[in-house]
Amino acid sequence: MVDSLEDLDRLADDIKTQLTSPETLERLFEEVAPRLVDGGRNLVYVLAQVERIGHLTMEQFFLKTLHSGMYDRIILVTGSLDQPGVNPAVLDVPGPEFVHVETTEPMLPFLGFLDGGLMRTPILDLLLVTPQRLTRDFGRAVIQGAPLRHFVLPEATRARGDRWMRSIGAEPGEPFALLHVRDANYRPDKAHHLFRCADIRRYKSAIDRLVRSGYWVFRLGDASSFPLEHPSSRVVDVVRHSDYDPFLDVYLAACCTFAVNQASGPEALARAFGRPALTVNLNLEHLRLPLPSDRLVFKHFRFVAEGTELSYAEMLEAGIATFGSSKDFEEAGILVEENTEEELDAAVAEMIAAGSACGPADAEEKLQVRFQSIGRAYEERVRKDPEIIAKHEDFFAYAHPFGRLSTSFAKLNPGFLKLP
Repeated sequence: MVDSLEDLDRLADDIKTQLTSPETLERLFEEVAPRLVDGGRNLVYVLAQVERIGHLTMEQFFLKTLHSGMYDRIILVTGSLDQPGVNPAVLDVPGPEFVHVETTEPMLPFLGFLDGGLMRTPILDLLLVTPQRLTRDFGRAVIQGAPLRHFVLPEATRARGDRWMRSIGAEPGEPFALLHVRDANYRPDKAHHLFRCADIRRYKSAIDRLVRSGYWVFRLGDASSFPLEHPSSRVVDVVRHSDYDPFLDVYLAACCTFAVNQASGPEALARAFGRPALTVNLNLEHLRLPLPSDRLVFKHFRFVAEGTELSYAEMLEAGIATFGSSKDFEEAGILVEENTEEELDAAVAEMIAAGSACGPADAEEKLQVRFQSIGRAYEERVRKDPEIIAKHEDFFAYAHPFGRLSTSFAKLNPGFLKLP
């Protein structure tokens, strides 16, 4: 029984001792031994949160970019796939160098939370790093020139998805947007994440614009999410379709013209396949790493007492990028507001236009320079913070070319960057 913080610390130390014991590592070796390439270079990585599609996707994408060129085989160890939230189709797409080991040993998945670095042995290398450290290392490698290694959709999966498209009256190759909106119905047990949520009803004008422009709209998400109601047959609430299968999440992410998403699990799929994305209703995070061409639209943050909205620099000064729960915002006296219907519609129009544009205008480039310069000044500060360093969050994506601020959002909100 845990009665105090001291008891909790003692329990954590006991668990860590068990995880790092020779017996635990021996059990891990027994699990992966049959999958090793004899005489080859083998990397073993334990992914702790297989039930979270964002982690299952991102961690494999980061591993592929950082390590696939150096190893003949990357062995991914996870807990059981027979649990809510697991999408096994994501395990089929990282590439032929990846193999998966599903363990029934209850302790082994927790190795994925340890931060032991790279342990080399004559027959395999064991990478024991937290997801935060893996993400930070990926970010640093990319800005130093490491090429992104994206997932590739297997032809069998593509053919299966094409058949589903034809069954609903769509032809493979027609333009479509992939939509994901995290709402308050998803994971009510995680009410502390309400600041991450949005209302899909505010997307009506944006969805209408997509349909008028000849796009299909496929909405991904959880069956518990608010239904997407729209009169057009070209708007499909995929998880509620009678023929829904989890592989469709992967197929649609790989084939979309672009995605319209939030910083929530399914967004990682489009990124891993290298598809363009418009990410709206964004909060600030150190370790969210979009593709360089992705467009970003942030939520609004307002001081409750004064009623004044924070600029981007003021958001960073207030520490919002380190907030992890709704309570953090409440204690700071900051109200979180969703994007307006006008902002969402304008950003989608921008995304549609970007598909036929020759390149960014000078005015847009000035916005990006200003956006990144504010981020760099912030990163310089946090890189000296021992607590942030200890959590491997001493890297701020928007200090670097990870994503571009939406020009329509900047025009509608001139106070965001405080441009002259």
